[in-house]
Amino acid sequence: MNLRKRSSMNDRTTVLRAASRILLYLGVGLVLAGFLYTDILEWLPDDLTEDIIRLSLYTAAAGVVLRFLYPLRYANALLL
Repeated sequence: MNLRKRSSMNDRTTVLRAASRILLYLGVGLVLAGFLYTDILEWLPDDLTEDIIRLSLYTAAAGVVLRFLYPLRYANALLL
């Protein structure tokens, strides 16, 4: 009985992880689509927009590096 309960818990965890990843990827895709198909970026000054994008990419890269150097979650690595 206990083994069956563990198996169902593992199945549920796997489904929840897959669902959360799918939602994450859909959210990122929708944000990118919104930036590409609207004129929201035209409202921002060019130099400010470039700086924001560059800083975001540097932060994402540093988060990935910190995540693999230390046993951190990606959100915690971004916070650091």
